[in-house]
Amino acid sequence: MRYRFVLVWFFFGFLMGGCDSCGDSNRSARADRPSRDVAREEPVRVRFGVVEGFVRLAEGATLPSSPPAPGTQLALPAGCPPVGERDRQPVQLGEGRGLEGVLVAASAFDVTVPHETKTLRIVIRDCRLSPPFLAATRGDRIELTNDSSQPFLARVGGLGMFESILRGQAPRVLELERGGVQEISCGVSASCGRTEIITLHHPVHTLSGAGGRFRLDNVPLDDDLEIHAWHPLFREDRATVTVERGSVKHMVLTLTPAPPSRSTRAHVAPRSQ
Repeated sequence: MRYRFVLVWFFFGFLMGGCDSCGDSNRSARADRPSRDVAREEPVRVRFGVVEGFVRLAEGATLPSSPPAPGTQLALPAGCPPVGERDRQPVQLGEGRGLEGVLVAASAFDVTVPHETKTLRIVIRDCRLSPPFLAATRGDRIELTNDSSQPFLARVGGLGMFESILRGQAPRVLELERGGVQEISCGVSASCGRTEIITLHHPVHTLSGAGGRFRLDNVPLDDDLEIHAWHPLFREDRATVTVERGSVKHMVLTLTPAPPSRSTRAHVAPRSQ
């Protein structure tokens, strides 16, 4: 687990470099770029553009699997479907080798992007946590509920342990007050798989959907913006784009599975704000 956090913070340091709220060093390093100062003075309505495209699996590569979730060595409770290979594949392969469920995020910008706090929902259904991967913004909150007849004891990263979660109980709430990657899993009595949550310090991110397609609507106008595609089981891919007013940028990001040493929970998070 310690490998995971060292590498996550390496990735996270880059994702966090460049936003107005992340410190004065980035602003001073860019003080000789008047175009960015001009962009800050423009009305909010013209400061943002669109980047869309899709994330694909590299040719010849196969879809990687997660290592077993905590507690999977325990006997499954009555009524729980058996654990299969699909349970260990949080990213799905679709048409055109598109990858569904991959983080796509921007970095290398120095304007503040407005964000409305969101509530993200995770549910234990059929004895499985769903969804397996979430992207959030600092300040968002997680609501965890159980829709299975079996009670589960859910652990949240290093933040302690939830009480036993029963069907019909009020949601357990997790406030996302810091950036990083956290894992929700179950143990002691039974496994419920895992959900991994990556929390960024800005809202310019999304998860790829069906066929690997994605769309970022709130991308700051910039001449050297970086767009990253990342998931704990893959090597990061990124590209530099120029986002212009009134235009939509299109791109394809290609991922290859991470080496075995990484894919067993050693996360190299993409570099973003």
